[in-house]
Amino acid sequence: GAVAMLGSDRHADPAFDDHLKIVFKENIFDSNVGGALHATSVTEFDVNSAYFLNNTQVAGMNGGAIASYNAGLVLDYATFTNNTIINGDGDGGQLYVFSNASDSKAASVSTCSFEGKQELTGDGGTVYFDAAGTFAETCTDRAHGMAGFTSSGKKADYVPLTGVDVMANSKARNGGFMYLSGGANATIAQCQVYGNEATNDGGAFYVTDASKLFLDSVFLSDNKAQRGGGAFVGGKGGKESSPTSNTYDFEDAGGTQGWDTGVDYNAWTVLSGSTGSGSTGPSSAYAGSYYVYAETSQPNYPSAAFDLTREYENDVYSIAFQYHMYGDTMGTLEVQVSSDSFSSYSTVKTISGNKGNSWQTASTITLSTGYDAVRFYYTSGSSYTGDVALDDITVAEYGESTTVKASALTLLRADETIGLRNDASDAGENIFNDNQVVKLKCGDLHLNTTNVTAGVSLARPANGPRGVVGGYRLNSAGCAVPTPKPTMLPTPLPTSAPTFYPTPTPTTSQPTIETVLVTTTNEITLAGIDASDVGKEEKKIIKKSIATSAGVDESDIYNLEITDASSRRLSEAAASKAAGLFGRGRRQLSSSALVSFDVIMDLLLTNFTTSAQLSSSIEELVTEAVDSGDLVTTITTLASSEGNTVLTAVSASVIVSTTYTSTKVDTVTGAPTAVYENCPPLYMTPNELAYYMDAVLCEEDTLEKHGTVSQIGETACRYVQDMKSGTFPTQRCKLTGAP
Repeated sequence: GAVAMLGSDRHADPAFDDHLKIVFKENIFDSNVGGALHATSVTEFDVNSAYFLNNTQVAGMNGGAIASYNAGLVLDYATFTNNTIINGDGDGGQLYVFSNASDSKAASVSTCSFEGKQELTGDGGTVYFDAAGTFAETCTDRAHGMAGFTSSGKKADYVPLTGVDVMANSKARNGGFMYLSGGANATIAQCQVYGNEATNDGGAFYVTDASKLFLDSVFLSDNKAQRGGGAFVGGKGGKESSPTSNTYDFEDAGGTQGWDTGVDYNAWTVLSGSTGSGSTGPSSAYAGSYYVYAETSQPNYPSAAFDLTREYENDVYSIAFQYHMYGDTMGTLEVQVSSDSFSSYSTVKTISGNKGNSWQTASTITLSTGYDAVRFYYTSGSSYTGDVALDDITVAEYGESTTVKASALTLLRADETIGLRNDASDAGENIFNDNQVVKLKCGDLHLNTTNVTAGVSLARPANGPRGVVGGYRLNSAGCAVPTPKPTMLPTPLPTSAPTFYPTPTPTTSQPTIETVLVTTTNEITLAGIDASDVGKEEKKIIKKSIATSAGVDESDIYNLEITDASSRRLSEAAASKAAGLFGRGRRQLSSSALVSFDVIMDLLLTNFTTSAQLSSSIEELVTEAVDSGDLVTTITTLASSEGNTVLTAVSASVIVSTTYTSTKVDTVTGAPTAVYENCPPLYMTPNELAYYMDAVLCEEDTLEKHGTVSQIGETACRYVQDMKSGTFPTQRCKLTGAP
């Protein structure tokens, strides 16, 4: 319609074709017939910051705006609005990408938005992507998956967004919104995907031919098809998996090389030389200087458990390792694998008893596909002569090669993604899996959610077929449950004259802002540094590290002081814990410093009811930062980046004590003055929350759509509407981290 680019199949000079690169930047393609851009066999076809509006492709052709055949398409920051195919007779209502040439540059599409209704007789209502390459789209700056829903069930429906990037209202034969094939790799993040339809399979997404689709915090609702109301996952060919190996020899200055070694006494330790106990453990590494071992001196016997774990992006193909099990009271070492990120385990090798004072080679363990995590689990024996050691751990992962093989599988992975009212006339309300791989994490796509708006438990499906048909792997470990849970109406309900500030009603034109300051005093010991070496720059790094690792604002940290740890007598529990962290009684680090600081916060600007609750939360955050090692890691990383040699020596930390004081007794007004750290349902500021409430509760078109009248009254609605442009004393609702 506007530009046609023809490569080597039309030109006689191959030298010209090999270097044909065409770039479009900051262009508008408006109302062209025959689509806007067509490329065939072009070496590189680069479109950046373009706007495609009201372009029309002729019937029987593909791609309402762009059609790319065996062309190295690189498309980013483009907007597609109301591009169509006449009579819907074709594939890819707005974008069509196809490649079967092995020497073509891989296609890449990113940061594009699509708007406009599609109705095709072909595949891929809005996007048809059949090529080795990547498609990536992050629709908004906030989560649309599990955020806003609770473990007790869905209590609210999202109001579909308009005026922002969504994936909606598109219909096709297969893949109402997107058809993905040819080994493509697509990531859809933080999107609302609704109102799409397939006459056959895959209401929103059709994924096949060894392609991969990753849904990250996506809200998938009101899509429908025969099979897979939300997505259909099928295929029978693609790229053969070829394993790639990584060997962990622990030689990088005693580092763990990405393995989680556990915490407290029964943690695996990276060591050089002898373990220090007689008649057990190795005297040196299998190769090099370092190895990892489990120390079974008191109190680590009898039957103490040691976890050494690592999770992988791809499935694990094989495991091999060297081990040393010497001592009269050796325990049992189990090699275990997991298919659900450590929620459950399968034991694939067991080694027990005294194997003599020498390193042993374990036979290689070969696994079937489906396992993406490895654990070495050791249970100690009856006494201290049970130290076990590992070295040269080799783990091979399934990877990708260029050999075509029919056994390769298509993959759908969905993290923190929810489905609501998706419909399949045959099977699979949310997903239909046709003998491929479906991985779910922290979401509810496995549940049946057809025509259900309330009471759907995340723990068990409702009556009827499940949300996923054909098999899936679910990992629900560690899934955050947002608090407080959102409701269709705000709780408590506003009165006819609501007071949005503390009662009694303010007597002045400006509200009287009450403050309840809660001071949480913390003491931490840092090993490996002397207080005398800590100056102004070091204190700045430590303060920033505490804020970063504990998840509090740096501006809330006061009275940071560094003193000699020897001047402060540790509690018995802290001293015992410190002994474990600093060498379990065998060797003590020569220097340590006591870090004391206050975290001071206004109770009424949090989502806590009492001072004790707020202080307990702060204590938990600080303790987790210390126990997990995040504080030390953050300190050393910041110190290294700023060229500070004093703090790079920090090697361990331990909580000494925490206490709290408050400026007021723990009685809080019943008025809704508490502020949500993560505001339902879409992480809103107060003004945005007012817009949401107005749209849900007060606007006429919304009320007519749901067949109701305002449940809070005209007076309350006027207050809500005033709040839309109101001024608040602080940013009361904030997103403190990645959703």
